[in-house]
Amino acid sequence: MSLRYPVTWRLRQCMQAAGISSVSELHEKMRNLDTDTVKYAQLARMIDSPPARLNLKTLTLLTVVLGCRVSDILDVGPDTQLERS
Repeated sequence: MSLRYPVTWRLRQCMQAAGISSVSELHEKMRNLDTDTVKYAQLARMIDSPPARLNLKTLTLLTVVLGCRVSDILDVGPDTQLERS
């Protein structure tokens, strides 16, 4: 059994609000804070699509670099929208 979560993913919008225009720029800023951050290719994939799993350290770095809250980056819909398969 797997759950499909109704996630609204707004990483690109948060980047724009922070004045960050590219994955390279975001990755560099994250690496300046923690050299053991997410790999560039992984970050590039998650710009427009929510990842299946997200490390808490990566999420924290994103909020610090982008100057936002977790709820600005992602939002999970109400429980009534969860589908079991």
